[in-house]
Amino acid sequence: MTRCRLIILTVVLLSMICSVCMASIPRSELALGGVTLFTRFANVQHIYGQPTSTSYKDYNIWGGTSRFYTQRYGNGSFIVTATNHDGVVSVTTTANNGIGTPAGIKVGMSQGRLAMVYGEVDYIRENNGDKVFCYNEIKTGVGCRDSLLFTVRDGRIIEISLVAGILDI
Repeated sequence: MTRCRLIILTVVLLSMICSVCMASIPRSELALGGVTLFTRFANVQHIYGQPTSTSYKDYNIWGGTSRFYTQRYGNGSFIVTATNHDGVVSVTTTANNGIGTPAGIKVGMSQGRLAMVYGEVDYIRENNGDKVFCYNEIKTGVGCRDSLLFTVRDGRIIEISLVAGILDI
């Protein structure tokens, strides 16, 4: 009888863990304005043309030096960052400029649309009084997961970021 209870308890716990994982989003949703992670700047420029500004900074990380390039498009409200090794590692939009996720979420929309489109948020953190809603990619195994971050102020999305390799929290 004890063995049967243990099996039932194990099944229930595994079901709960799986339901939490299902709150995550599929890889197909990890794009912003048609730009995906690890693509090259040349692909971004093919879509958006030449950036209005480019800057870079060198960091000593991952056992060596990596150069991070940042390109801004338009009035600076669409920002793409890439490394000299890996391609695009983050994409951010801070204006209602028509740039959105594959599901159609854009800056200016109501926070309530996030739950309607993506389901339960993986986690929420505070940032200078704003709320940041994080939706991680569905991934099996251990390690980092890429994420969509939505910054919300007064119930409206004010920024959307696609970021490579957010550690599981």
